[in-house]
Amino acid sequence: TNRWGDDPDAATDLAERWSKTFYSELPSSSKAYLYRGLTLMRKGQFQEALGNYQHAHDLNPNDTMVLWWWAICEARIGEFDSAKKHAHMAINLSSKRDPLLGHAYSALATAAFLEGDGVAFAEWATKAIQTTPGRPMTRVLMVAHAADIGDKALLEKHKEELMRRSPNFVGSLFTGDNNMFPHPEHMKMLLDGLRKAGFSE
Repeated sequence: TNRWGDDPDAATDLAERWSKTFYSELPSSSKAYLYRGLTLMRKGQFQEALGNYQHAHDLNPNDTMVLWWWAICEARIGEFDSAKKHAHMAINLSSKRDPLLGHAYSALATAAFLEGDGVAFAEWATKAIQTTPGRPMTRVLMVAHAADIGDKALLEKHKEELMRRSPNFVGSLFTGDNNMFPHPEHMKMLLDGLRKAGFSE
């Protein structure tokens, strides 16, 4: 997803194979359903991914990793209330020093971005980037947001960092190799913001 490595698509295929093996050997493991959900989401099968996250949560309601990936998936498909609920559940269950807590903040930022709530977006996206600075998705949303509100300093700061950390990520959004949002209007919001920030196909 982050477009790291020489062959991201081969990495996706490998992840899918291993998640199937994991599930076949440990079908009662919450992590088996989690990783199956992750590979399905990566392949754009969001509804199928949701079912796996739900099952993973049923098996282990206290697994924060399940909750925040579930929230991210829900935010991307437009189920904003559920996304916020599960993200906050993850935050409440997590240690405040959890280095991966940024995923829950990212889910909240994604929901706010797609809802057009700039104030909430800025709050959650800033927390997400501070906690997990290497994730390009939140930073690309911040770039689109900064372009939309005309904050050139914010735009340049995150644009530079995005290209330094994940130089191939934006291109994968324009080509459709990374279809983050199944609803065309949501993908259009993101791509329009990136065009305004100076990116092009």
